Amino acid sequence: LSIWATAADREASESALGKTREEARMDLGGGEIKIELFDQRAFEVRRQPAVGSLLMLTRFEMDPARIDENLEWFRREIAPQIMGGSGFQALRLLINPDSGEGLSGTVWEDRAALEKSAEAGAARREAGSARGITFGEIGFREVIFTDMP
Repeated sequence: LSIWATAADREASESALGKTREEARMDLGGGEIKIELFDQRAFEVRRQPAVGSLLMLTRFEMDPARIDENLEWFRREIAPQIMGGSGFQALRLLINPDSGEGLSGTVWEDRAALEKSAEAGAARREAGSARGITFGEIGFREVIFTDMP
């Protein structure tokens, strides 16, 4: 994940990033790299994630015309629930404003905190579905590198 202040900054970095991506791809044994572009629409850090923290990623999609209203609902209702969870470290919400596709990520200090949040997430996804949000795969990762401001 790389974050840029503007689309122009991101585009200007593309030649350097392309080389770095190719080197990483080869170091990892080949394969395919998929690049997705999103706008960061929410970001909260309670405690700086560390190597070994656990990341839960949730894909979603909605009508692009409903992004602003659903984002307000997320900030008002959902983010406080997530951030109130024991072991919460950070949250990031990314959305492609053209397609309505998005990705939310939450970072947890240990497996117990992650699992408790994942269980509570079922009710949050049900509420989101009632608002026209479709949820896709949920992934779990271990943080192996972090360099957050």
